[in-house]
Amino acid sequence: MSPGQSDSQLRCTQCGRISRTNFAHSLRHGWEMCCGYTMTLERTEADMDAAVGSAFGEGLRAARALAAGGFQNVNPPRTGSADAS
Repeated sequence: MSPGQSDSQLRCTQCGRISRTNFAHSLRHGWEMCCGYTMTLERTEADMDAAVGSAFGEGLRAARALAAGGFQNVNPPRTGSADAS
């Protein structure tokens, strides 16, 4: 799917207006607003993993690895006083 192609449908819960949007673009830049409120995602045809990956890139992979316990602290806290040289 091309980056600008609409793959999701939003709906205003106040007036019922329907809007088409690109899911990954909306993740990066925010959902549309209508009647002073954020529109509700009604349905999407987006590949969620691909959309989230394209929106957040390395941060998402890092968060998943951290959640899975895949990271080790490369800068462990120092013990003792900084003055003790």
